[in-house]
Amino acid sequence: MDTHPPPTNQERRHRLEYKARWMAVLPAAVVAAVAAEVAVWGAYLLFTDASAYSRAFIQSGVGAYAFLLAGMEAAPNHKKFAGLALTLLFTLFGGLMLIVGFVQQTSSAEILGKNLPRIVMIWLAYALLRKQSRY
Repeated sequence: MDTHPPPTNQERRHRLEYKARWMAVLPAAVVAAVAAEVAVWGAYLLFTDASAYSRAFIQSGVGAYAFLLAGMEAAPNHKKFAGLALTLLFTLFGGLMLIVGFVQQTSSAEILGKNLPRIVMIWLAYALLRKQSRY
């Protein structure tokens, strides 16, 4: 026999918001990363004549940081766990891109130049965000 009263509308809304925030973690992270990388690309296009590799390196860092920051902010709780899960997912995806590049016989410099900085930067971003007190 259930002795608990039925949930109130406020409790239902809170549960729905909680689940929605967890479902929004990955989409928020992806949108933030893409927006950050496009912004860096646009800034480089407008304001500098830097090499493609330096732009790609900075894009990787900014995109990785934005990916983690947005994902961790979207998570309703367990932000460190969410950050670690996003970091591992990002690393897995980057490793998969390395494998796909080698299978397609793309040049090693191009594969490593595009994917390795992203993998390194996501771990640096995770370490930086983890040291902040709110995460």
